[in-house]
Amino acid sequence: MLSVKVGNAPASLRASVLAVKAANSDIRRTINQRMRATMNPVWRQRVLAGAHGGMEARMLTPGTRIAAGNPPALVAASGNRKIGRLTPNKHAAGWEFGASDAVRRQSSGRGPNKTYSRHVMRHLPPRNRKGRVVYPAAAEVLPRVASFWAQSAIKTFLDAVEEGQG
Repeated sequence: MLSVKVGNAPASLRASVLAVKAANSDIRRTINQRMRATMNPVWRQRVLAGAHGGMEARMLTPGTRIAAGNPPALVAASGNRKIGRLTPNKHAAGWEFGASDAVRRQSSGRGPNKTYSRHVMRHLPPRNRKGRVVYPAAAEVLPRVASFWAQSAIKTFLDAVEEGQG
């Protein structure tokens, strides 16, 4: 799981987070609206560009968005609509990380009258612990999102001071 903690961030970003926490709801709403309006298309495009087409794109791109918050969160593969028998929010990990060779080769089971062996999970790509689409996209987009969010917070505070809201 990819996690970025604000406590590990540079001091300027931590200061922005604390300033936004102390701000009133109108300022926080404006910051979130600016973030989503500007960075949502960038995040969606990067995830779509990283997908290798076909089922991978259909599983990983639904629900791709930037969720508002302090700090904002990158969300991908959160769709509930079924694609065949699969649902992106439950089955996307197989397309992002693949399946190990041991699982992809054969699985044995037992029926009422005999034991059998069959190939399973051949439809998934080979195992990649670092991710194939969403994680590399997040690594590329996160610095831009953090920078834009901090700049947007500062600009919103300056606009509020000029208008006399602060």
